Amino acid sequence: MSIIRLPELIDQILHDLSSLGFPILIRNQYEPPAEQCTLQDPDRISQILTVFFMQLESSRKVSSYRLEWDYREGV
Repeated sequence: MSIIRLPELIDQILHDLSSLGFPILIRNQYEPPAEQCTLQDPDRISQILTVFFMQLESSRKVSSYRLEWDYREGV
């Protein structure tokens, strides 16, 4: 079993995200659309993922809440 260091793990996560496409737009019924984010903007990736998981958790608590993601391949 090999030890994976944190920077290598982050690189692997970013690589995996790039192969899936990346969410370009966040929309929900309470806030205007978030600004666009591409994989060439790594500082925004962590912010977008943080917002995604916070909103995902919120959606579990409020049954009328709806979270939508717009994915584009090869961004």
